[in-house]
Formats: sequence, structure tokens, C-alpha cells
Amino acid sequence: MPRAVAVLAVAVLCFLPLCSGGCTYTEQADTAGDQSDWADFETVASTQDCKDFCDETAGCVAAEIRGSSCYTYVVNTATGPKEGSTFLAKTCTNNEECSYMRVCYCTNWSQYRSAPARFTPSNINATLCTHILYAFLDIDGSSKTIVYREWNDYAMLQQLRGLRQINPDLKLLAVLGGWQRIQGFIDITQSEADIQAFAVNAIDFIRDNGLDGLDIDWEYPSMTGHKTQHTKMMETLRTKFDQEVLTGDRKRLILAAAVSAGQPIVDGSYSIPLLSSYVDFLSIMTYDFQGAWTFPRQVDHHTPLYNPNSAIYYTDYAMRYWRDQGADPKKLLMGMPTYGRHFRLSDPSQTSSRSPFNAAGSAGLYTRSTGTLSYYEICQLLDGGFSTVRLESMGVPYAYGRRNGHTEWVGYDDVESYRLKLKYIKDNGYGGAMIWSLDMDDFTGGFCGQEYPLVSQLHAALTCQSTSPTTTPAASPTVTSATTSPTTISATTSRTTSSLTTSPTTTSATTSPTTTSATTSPTTSVTTSPTTTSATTSPTTTSATTSPTTTSATTSPTTSPTTTSVTTSPTTTSATTSPTTISPTTTSATTSPTTTTSPTTTSATTSTSATTDPTSLTTTAGNYNDIVSECVSGTSADWRRSDVDCAVFYRCVQGKVYTYSCPAPLVFDLAHSTCNWEWAVSSCP
Repeated sequence: MPRAVAVLAVAVLCFLPLCSGGCTYTEQADTAGDQSDWADFETVASTQDCKDFCDETAGCVAAEIRGSSCYTYVVNTATGPKEGSTFLAKTCTNNEECSYMRVCYCTNWSQYRSAPARFTPSNINATLCTHILYAFLDIDGSSKTIVYREWNDYAMLQQLRGLRQINPDLKLLAVLGGWQRIQGFIDITQSEADIQAFAVNAIDFIRDNGLDGLDIDWEYPSMTGHKTQHTKMMETLRTKFDQEVLTGDRKRLILAAAVSAGQPIVDGSYSIPLLSSYVDFLSIMTYDFQGAWTFPRQVDHHTPLYNPNSAIYYTDYAMRYWRDQGADPKKLLMGMPTYGRHFRLSDPSQTSSRSPFNAAGSAGLYTRSTGTLSYYEICQLLDGGFSTVRLESMGVPYAYGRRNGHTEWVGYDDVESYRLKLKYIKDNGYGGAMIWSLDMDDFTGGFCGQEYPLVSQLHAALTCQSTSPTTTPAASPTVTSATTSPTTISATTSRTTSSLTTSPTTTSATTSPTTTSATTSPTTSVTTSPTTTSATTSPTTTSATTSPTTTSATTSPTTSPTTTSVTTSPTTTSATTSPTTISPTTTSATTSPTTTTSPTTTSATTSTSATTDPTSLTTTAGNYNDIVSECVSGTSADWRRSDVDCAVFYRCVQGKVYTYSCPAPLVFDLAHSTCNWEWAVSSCP
């Protein structure tokens, strides 16, 4: 049996005191004689050691000693047949929710923001998260080692270690990579020997800094054709982590990865079943579906739970795609941002979703990045008079108002949308949530009326303890709800907790995700007067909070999600990713001008299935050669569609043509630069 298949190392899914016990073993006969999910680990000294190993292994439901080897039965590993006549069946009585992970990123550049937004490890509430991930460190390609990125990374990591005095169960991980930091990964995967050397050095770095593990944020292997190398690197890291604990009394290091939410990047970057077997958890970056880089230049929400405007661009679809492609759902963490994407509207009178914009929104006072606002900066806008609108069919709010001489629009998450998403995680059996990032929530409580108003929702929803975090929850800055019909967006003009409804039976969100039209707006905007915030009855618009399981299989085409993902440079303000491109994996033209325009600032709303083999598509037929010529000469349009196959489309970036394909049954909608239903694309032959 291959060593890589035995996914039996400690997944460290549960670290709270209530999660540590409650399991018993009873000897049972193997009446079937062939159980397919048994796998061998290593030599152990006793039956108790084998039980202990099973206790620490995610998905382990039984254990058995065969000679001096411990065999464990792990759900969904599909390894080899079980031998022997009896086995130890495991029964646990502890709370199932104890296994939820609350993974929170913090950044090493947020220390440079001005007060009161300056953020260091001393601002972290050690009780809110199960894991703290420190972003980012770098890779020295020549020495195959992890190196510090900021001048004081060592001191910052030591401050993180101090949080264990408050929460001894807190796990601390170093994060490698980030947006436009792929060269280090390429350097260490040139050969198997390079990967082996890096893995050994990585263990030394993690141990020397007193950390618990490593998070890989390679954005993205598909961009340089390194899918195989990525898989080999993750396998080697896991193998080395496993081997290291055999030589001493220590816990295995945690291995994790932050990964794309978009199918073209996913398909070109990850061997999903293998990757899932190597890691302890996968953080799906389900945000930045929309931004100032997207075309057409229409505002839309960057992290919707559902999206009737699109067949494929939303969180639910991305999570289901990873699950359906073979990832263990208990290892999948939904990405939840603490920032919004904002835009400058072209016409102040057009403020609804999908209104035209002409530029990114102006930079925030503290985060200082155009197109991005932290949640605490958004709270300032709401208190300053911005009107809020809740997109019931998407499960998220947006706000708009005058700022710096322009009308601006921002889509974001608030307490209500967090609660909806957390319910979705539990209803669908996923492993937990990932936050990007702690420093963009209101960690001081000085802006939104509560310390960590968003992150504290994770502790409330994804914990097996009844105790609350050290910060006392206060009234959250949620938007109020005003609706006039099941298809109407709830709208407010102030950041209050009251609600105003005119239709208590608005149950539309349970059906809105089933909208198949990718071109029509699912709702109409209703804006109320700033004074209409006093109604006290809770709206029964439970559509936004109903179980998302009603949409998982039927709400959209059975094709894969095409959302790409995340945002900014690690030297600015935000996410673990960047405005990811459509994973350009195949190039056709030969020249590349030395322009400074990055080919990665492309539309997250246009990507679908990229291909690594252009000959597998109709790229050489029809208008393809003309497109190449125009691209090289600099006269090509941004997006072009094949005149032979409507599912195939191209993009010219810096003199190179990249080829993509929409997942069946969608075709490329040239008018909106996105994949769409064929019936909605009138120009498709």
C-alpha cells in the first residue's frame, strides 16, 4: 500500500477541553471479512498506543493491532482490504461540533497602519480562534529555507506564542506565499531532492520558532503549470511531518493550504483527492468574486453565499465543487472576509447591484488601499449616512453613499450574513470557517460598537463550549430589513438592529438560488427613509437564514464553479489571495511586452475552465490565428470568443493569448465577459 494513501496522521481538528475524551472501544467481529478503508500506519508498542493514534486521527472509527502495526479505519480513505477477524470499534460521546475549526489569519504588515488601526499580536483575542495563521513568510529558493519577510517577524512570532498563556490549546501556523509570491515555490520544486531539502528545513524553522505547523498559500500552480510539483511538495511535507514524530515525544506538525475557489484555477492547480489526504484542512478563499478588476464594469457583491445573477460565481457553488471533486468536507473551511470591495459609481442615480462603475472606490483612512475597505471603515461609513441594502437572495448586504466627492458602493459581510454563512457550514457538514483577516475586523471595538463583531460570531456558532469569549457581545451593527415582496432586496439607511418589514412571508431566498438566468437581476431595490428604523418585530424573512441545503444540488447547473479569487498584495491590506486571474495556463503568442500590467488583474467573473492543452480545444480553427496576430500587434480586444465553439474563449494579456473553456453546458457571453446559459447568449451561433 502506498505510503501517501495512508491519511492517518493527526488532523488536530479539536483542541478545546471538552473535545478531548468520551471515546470507548469495543471488540467486534469482522463479519464482512473485507473492509476497504483500513490503512497501515507505523509500528506501535501497545494496543493503547493504537487507540491513542485513532483518537488523534480525523475520521478514524476503528483500530486494530496486527503484530506490531496499528491499523486504523478512516472514513473515505479507500486504501486496502482489512485482514484479521476482529477489530476495535470506536464510539464517542463528545459533542460533534467540537471538531469545527475557527482558523484566523493575521498579517505582518498591519503593524504599519496608523492608530487606532495598528495591529500586532497583542491585539488578538486568544479565545476566538482555534488556529492563528501568521502571514506571510518567504522562501529562499537558493537555500531551500523559510525566511522572514518583515524585519521583526521573529519578535512577532514570539508574541503569538505568548497567546498560549491565555489559551494553551491555540495552534499557531506560519504561512508561506501570498499574492505574486510564486517564485519561491517554483525554486523549491525543481527536483525531488529540492523538495526533500525544503521539507526538512521547514520542519527546523517551525520547531525553532515554537510553531505548530505550516500553511501553504501558493497562488497559483496553474499559472505556471506546476500542478504536479504542487502535489509532490504537499505529499513530501506530509511524509516528512509524519516521519519526524517517530523520533521523539512530540505532536505532528499541522499541514494546511489556502486554495482557490474558482474551477479553472482549481482544476489546473490541485489534485483534490490527494491534496485532501495530505492536509489537515483546506481554506477555500470564497471571496473576491468581484472587484474593480472585473468586466463588465458593473458592481456586484464579492462574497455572496448564493448568486442568482450568475450560474457559477458564489460561495455555495465553490464549496460544493471542492467537496464533489473528492475533498473531505470535514477538512473544508469556508473563507469569510472581514473587508468589503468597493467602487466609484458612474451614475449617482444608479445604486443597485450591477450598476456601472468607473473606478475602484477611494482608499480607506487606515487600510489605504483603493477598492478595499476594512469592516471597521465600513462601520464608519454606515454611521456617516451610507444607505444599506440587503440582498436577500445572496445573503449579504451592500451600502452606498457620497464619499470624497463621489457616490461609492461597497459589498461586504456583516453580523447577519456571518450568522447565515456559519449556519450553512453546520448544515452542510463542513469543517469550519477561515477568516481573512483579524486585523480588518473591529478589533478595538471603537468603530462598530463591539470588539471583533464578526470574528466573535465564529466562537458563538462553531464551539462546543457554552462559555462566551472574553469580549462581551454587544448589539451588532447589522443592517435593518425592509422588504415588499419575496423577490425584493431588504433595504435600510442606518446601521441598526431593528427591522421594518411589509411582507412577513418573504421566503424567497430558499428559491432564489435556483434562478437559472445569469443575466437578470434577481431583486429590486427598495430604499427606506433614514427614519424608518423603529419597527420592533423581527422580520420573518427567514429565506436568508433557511438551510442552505435546499440549494446545494438543484440551484445551479451541475457544472463546476468558476469563481476565482482573492485580492491584494501582501504589502497592502487584504486577503490571502488577490484578484486572481482565470488561471491562464496555456499561452499561444510568443512575445511579451515589458509592461507593468499584471496579467493577473483580470476578471474573476469571466473565468471558467482553463485548459492546459490548447490543442484539446478548437484553438487553431476559426478566428484563433487572427486573435494571436492582433494580440502580438497590440490591437486585440481584451476578451474574444471562438467563432467555432461558443464555450471556448481567449484573453490577450501582454502579447500572449490565453485559452479557456466554459464548463458544460455554459457558453461564453461576450457581452458580459462571463460564462452564461446558452439561451441567454443571443449572439452564439
